[in-house]
Amino acid sequence: MKSNYHDETNLLRGQALKDAQAWAKGKSLSNMDYRFLAASEELEKRQVQNALIASQQANQILLNAEQQAKQTIRRGMMGLSVLSVVAVTLLGISGLLTWQTAQQKRQVSLGEIKALTLSSETAFESHNTFDALLESLKAGIKLNQMGWDNADTDLKVQVEKTISHT
Repeated sequence: MKSNYHDETNLLRGQALKDAQAWAKGKSLSNMDYRFLAASEELEKRQVQNALIASQQANQILLNAEQQAKQTIRRGMMGLSVLSVVAVTLLGISGLLTWQTAQQKRQVSLGEIKALTLSSETAFESHNTFDALLESLKAGIKLNQMGWDNADTDLKVQVEKTISHT
């Protein structure tokens, strides 16, 4: 060939090369024909090697991408875990503060009931029965709103006593 097989456009590839190799077995070909087949085989070999290298590079890119994805997922899970711990902690603190607020409200209500009961007793001792009745009823209503089960026994007895005196 004039191009000394540097122009690869005329060389055989794929199935055409396989067919030519099968046909050439056992035949006596010219030197030029053998060189043509050898150049075609060399081209085929280079193309296979290039495809193999490209495949290996693609596999490496995929491996790197998979590692980055795993690392991103790991970071995300760590962030989610930290966020979950913070959320649970805040929820616990919120629950504690709600409980403390309820306890403080209960104590304030109990203090108001005690004050109303004492006021009723003082009014009763001063022979001001209307004010005594009014204060004892306020104490009873407040205790009823709060729930009789939420008060200690002494306070219940004291409220009942002031109501019955008036």
